[in-house]
Amino acid sequence: MSVSHKHSASVLSTLQRYFQRHVLASSTEIVTHITDTQKTSSETRLAIYAEGYRTRLTAGLTGDFPALHTLLGEKGFEELAHAYIDVHPSEHFSMRYFGRHLSEFLARASPHVDMPVLSEMAAFEWRLRSAFDAADADVRSVNDIEAIEPSRWAHMRFGFHPSVNRLDLSWNVPAIWNAVEKTQELPAPEASDFPIPWLIWRQDLKTYFRSLTIDEAGSIDALMAGRSFARVCEQLCGWIEPESVAAHAARLLKRWVSDGLIASVSIRK
Repeated sequence: MSVSHKHSASVLSTLQRYFQRHVLASSTEIVTHITDTQKTSSETRLAIYAEGYRTRLTAGLTGDFPALHTLLGEKGFEELAHAYIDVHPSEHFSMRYFGRHLSEFLARASPHVDMPVLSEMAAFEWRLRSAFDAADADVRSVNDIEAIEPSRWAHMRFGFHPSVNRLDLSWNVPAIWNAVEKTQELPAPEASDFPIPWLIWRQDLKTYFRSLTIDEAGSIDALMAGRSFARVCEQLCGWIEPESVAAHAARLLKRWVSDGLIASVSIRK
C-alpha cells in the first residue's frame, strides 16, 4: 500500500470514529468535516442520521416487546428506548439481539425500577422471541422412549429442544400479554404471593407457554441441569407420595415428549 493510501485509510478511519461518536453520544468532532448544502446545514444533515439510528432501534424494540409498549404507551416506551439506547448501544449488525438487556435495565433504572411488572414483561417477551428464533432440532417420540428397556430408565438423561425456556414470574404478565395479543382490555397488573414457574417452547412453527406445578418445574430444572431420571424421581418424593412417584414421573415424561420438549435421550450412570 502506498503512503497516500495509508494516509487516506487513516483519515477515513478517524472520520468513521467521529461519525460513530456523533450518532451514539452527540459528539461534535465530525461537524467541521461535513459541508453545508444550499438547503441544509451540516448539523441538520448529521441530525438526520442520529435520529434515524434511534428511530430504527426504537422500532425494533417495539416489535420485540409489544406488550411492554402497550403498558408504557407510545411516549413512555420511546423515552425508555432512548434511555436504553444510551446505556446499551447496538453492538451487532442484526437488531435481533438488541433487546437482550432490556429486562435487566428496567430492573435497575429509575423510574422503572419501582414497577417490577415491566422488567418481568420484558423478560417474558424476550423469552418468547428467543423460543421463536431458536434453532431447529429433531425431537424424540413416545415410541422412542417406550423402546428403551425399563431397566435403563433410571439412567436416562435428556437434552431439551433449543427453544425450551424456564422462568419464574411474580406478576400476571402472561395474562397481560394475552390481552394485548388478542386486543382485549388489559387486566390490572397483579403480583402473586410467590413466584409462579413458567415454561416457554416452540413446537413446529408455534410458540407456547404454560404455568408449571412446583414438582414439574423442579423436575425440568433438574433434567436441564443434567441429572438422571432416577434423581428426578427421588426429588419428586418431596412433593408426591412415594408409591405414586413412578406413575407421576411417567405422566410428566409423556407430556414433555408429546409437547416436543425432548430432543435427545442418553443412558449414563
